[in-house]
Amino acid sequence: MLAYESKNLTVTLSAFADALRQLSPELDPKLAANIWSNYGAMQGRAGLFSSAQRSYVTAMRGYAGLGDCGGVRWILAHSGNLMVQLGTLSDAKNDLQQAVTTRTVALSPTDAYIAAVAHRRYEALGKPMPTFTIARTTELRPYNSKPADVNLFVLYPESCAACVSIPDTVDGLRKSFNVRAHAWTLIESDPNDKRPLPTQSVVHPPTKGSIAKDTPHVPPALYTSTPLMQQLGIEAVPCYIVTDLHGNIRFLSSGPTGWLRPDGNQDILIQVVMERILNHDDDERISKEEKRMGIMKSSPAP
Repeated sequence: MLAYESKNLTVTLSAFADALRQLSPELDPKLAANIWSNYGAMQGRAGLFSSAQRSYVTAMRGYAGLGDCGGVRWILAHSGNLMVQLGTLSDAKNDLQQAVTTRTVALSPTDAYIAAVAHRRYEALGKPMPTFTIARTTELRPYNSKPADVNLFVLYPESCAACVSIPDTVDGLRKSFNVRAHAWTLIESDPNDKRPLPTQSVVHPPTKGSIAKDTPHVPPALYTSTPLMQQLGIEAVPCYIVTDLHGNIRFLSSGPTGWLRPDGNQDILIQVVMERILNHDDDERISKEEKRMGIMKSSPAP
């Protein structure tokens, strides 16, 4: 519990693993299932998606053996969210649907609201990114609504004090992308906010005997008054939205700002997600082309 509250992923994962090695599931099946489910949640936060899925399966078996419907529903819902991150959309929707249908009592008003929000979020997957207007911008380059092969939007409300470093981080991240990728910070502002366009950051070239002076730095970002968070069922921020060449949402998940920075293996989690989508689409295109060429070769000459 102390490791969990420390919010140190490495320490917490190690503590869960030690607990599972020392605890026999036969002694306390409920506790073992709880540990496996929390272990899976922490593995998911760390980006260890395949390991998280295995932990969830183990936890689900434990809850099922106990007849714990609530535990099974919790695992199904979180497993569905994890599968969305792995790109297995059909399995995700299946798990999420099971989480709803296994309920034995009517939804409370709070649960009904949560279910409605989740429904909007998962229904958005595989569909076009909602259209939004640009209210103002601090970007030095114009926003191009034509999608690249893979596109990242980091979305959060203007009131998010903990998100102030995101625009600069995203700006640094996209400089490492190739020409097939875009990345934008997208800030949802109050539609009643009529503030003027912020001053751009300008570096004045030095003159002889002087020192270069800057105007106050304004991180690059797009601002929109379109209620995207409500439309997409976003409750926690920042939210990461990845779209493909056709502008369809392929990844939609809230996560820590650490997803934008290198981990212990120097991997940037959100960049890994983008690369997986890009590689999957490349493989699909190659497969279709090879199949088309095979059909052409097998067709009899006129």
